Amino acid sequence: MKSQLRSSGEVKFHRVCQDDHPDDVLHVYEQSSDDETGGQLNYENDQVQLLADTEIRLAGRLERSRCKSGDAKHTLPFIRRLGVVLFILLIIGCVIAAILLSAHSTGRSSNTLMRRLPTLSLLNRFCSDSRPLNITTHTYTSNKKVETCSGFSLKPVWHTHYINLSSSSAVRFVDVNCDGILDVIVGFTSALEWSNEMGYNELLECLRASTKLPDYCYAGIMALDGITGKKLWTRSSTHEVFAIQCSVDINSDGFLDCFAAGRGGVLFSVEARNGNFLWMSDNRVTNYSWNFLTPQVVRDFDNDGINDIVVSHGGDRRYLEEQGHRGVGLLLLLSGRTGKALSVIDMPDSHETYMSPIIHQRADGKKWVLFGSGGETVVGSLWSVELEEFAQLGLKYKKTWESVDAQTANIVTVVKGRDKGASNPPTLVDLNSDSILDIVMPMFDGQVLAFNGIDYTILWSVDFGKAESYVYPCIGLFNSDAVPDVAVIYQEGDVGEYDKTVVAVLDGKTGKFLYRSKTNVGLGTASAPLAVHMLQGNDWIIYWKGKEQATRAFKTVGNGHQYSRRHEDENVYDIKTNNIQLFAKTLQFEGEGQMLMELETGVHSGHVFGFNFTFTKEFSLLSTPSIADLDNDGVLDFVLPMSRKACFLPSNYKSLEMSQFDIMKMCHGTVLEIHRMKMESDCPVASSLQQAWLSYLGTYGDGVYMF
Repeated sequence: MKSQLRSSGEVKFHRVCQDDHPDDVLHVYEQSSDDETGGQLNYENDQVQLLADTEIRLAGRLERSRCKSGDAKHTLPFIRRLGVVLFILLIIGCVIAAILLSAHSTGRSSNTLMRRLPTLSLLNRFCSDSRPLNITTHTYTSNKKVETCSGFSLKPVWHTHYINLSSSSAVRFVDVNCDGILDVIVGFTSALEWSNEMGYNELLECLRASTKLPDYCYAGIMALDGITGKKLWTRSSTHEVFAIQCSVDINSDGFLDCFAAGRGGVLFSVEARNGNFLWMSDNRVTNYSWNFLTPQVVRDFDNDGINDIVVSHGGDRRYLEEQGHRGVGLLLLLSGRTGKALSVIDMPDSHETYMSPIIHQRADGKKWVLFGSGGETVVGSLWSVELEEFAQLGLKYKKTWESVDAQTANIVTVVKGRDKGASNPPTLVDLNSDSILDIVMPMFDGQVLAFNGIDYTILWSVDFGKAESYVYPCIGLFNSDAVPDVAVIYQEGDVGEYDKTVVAVLDGKTGKFLYRSKTNVGLGTASAPLAVHMLQGNDWIIYWKGKEQATRAFKTVGNGHQYSRRHEDENVYDIKTNNIQLFAKTLQFEGEGQMLMELETGVHSGHVFGFNFTFTKEFSLLSTPSIADLDNDGVLDFVLPMSRKACFLPSNYKSLEMSQFDIMKMCHGTVLEIHRMKMESDCPVASSLQQAWLSYLGTYGDGVYMF
């Protein structure tokens, strides 16, 4: 069955698999954020075809029954035929009535679900192995408690590790090798990545190299086989890749491709099926000391047949925290096919930027770009500019590409930070049931604000006081109503030395606390929480939290160590543990939730044989894990990148003016681990195609919650 959709810049047909029969293709749909008519897709033909198929199956069953009874050679009397037709119509009417009643009672349209099935980043297009999709709509019954549900458990499938690498990358899924299993795409870096400032020529050489790599190619992006974890390909770069978007066929070969962004001016595209380099960002608008953030796909502005991207560029790591001015961040519109700059504007307040842009469709159908300025110590704001107007600003050319004065554009200030910036992206979700996506903005200064998507007026706000957050929020149906709620994580203390963590769930309607838990330990991670949607009961939150610190004393014995009580012995040192725990939590049950995993870290301090030292053992959880049903077996898979390292430092290392690279050279055994685990559960978990928040920036990587 092939459904005809209206032509639009971002409505995509996903060819999941193709053998020698190009017409035998399964189509699935994704909502276009560029649909000028508001994205309402027409599925009447599909519904008619579905009903017709139902009638044919029922008629077939009646025919088989009639044959078995020995009456196959006789036709049914007119009245019996009429009765069968009326009976079928009655069944069809009941089905339609049930669907309408379900949509009305839950406040969700079945079209909304179908428009989001599934994202381009989940499925490749032309694969030789056919794998049918089990697409099922359902009625959400959040008020029905699941008394026998015990939660989740993680069952290892595979894990792989890489020496001297680490990662703070988002995880994306694409069927790279066309085996019907989704594969894992992730960015990485090395401790050596901090040792040099590279530029255009070095980056280009790393990207173009296929076998022999220059010594300064310390980072990149790689694809792992979803079945075994074996590396399928690697593409190297000079600096860390932490943002990935795999949602466009850039070179029109029928396969999905990926945009990769990160530190040191890294922004390039590769073919997802083999890692081949396609293009690098326009060097005339690229600062090779700045970051590129997560790109967002928009319509084709340069008329080359490929969707273009909007991306933020800024944040100069050469400056110290106390240095207020670190360069004026940029908002860029780049060609999706070539990476060439089409339009660029400065941050309106001339401050830096660390925020990935988000595309917001307003009530009139127009698209607006939400972008932010400022950082941890630099004040900033959340801004909004109309996409079409931004695209028309273009560029002016002198010796270099320069941005158009922001004052010439219609840029709206959504909210200004109190004394810090807007570095976390906003999330888009309908909070007041008016079918318009509203804006939830987690400011770095401790505020969480919800804005009406029509006019940017405040719906509610929550103030966490002197707290800060690097952690992107997650959206889910965490209580018993049909309005999505917001889970956030904030930390108290100084930047980099937090000593308290607050995990909270906010009611989507009012902003009131549904749940709040505070621990006396810093989290030590920027990994964002995720939400698992359920067929019955409230959604589950998957999140990290720090474990309360504990101190133990150890005594040296020969070449080893022996546990003992606290000593005044010069050969005794203390270990202070600061473990990180992964929890699954539903508000239907009391307590902090179910612990799924614990990572042990420690700080060893003291002196041995007269030598003062600090020895650290820690896990780095800067990556947000991702969840998907990789092998289509009906059980969700949990994919987790994490780094572990051990550092042997002098006790006074903080006062020695050591560079980041000097510290990293003293860290031995840095290892990147990537784990795939099955999320086994006796709870009624919805299928992966019915999940809205399983990855960083949501399942679809666009910051939009739509179910």
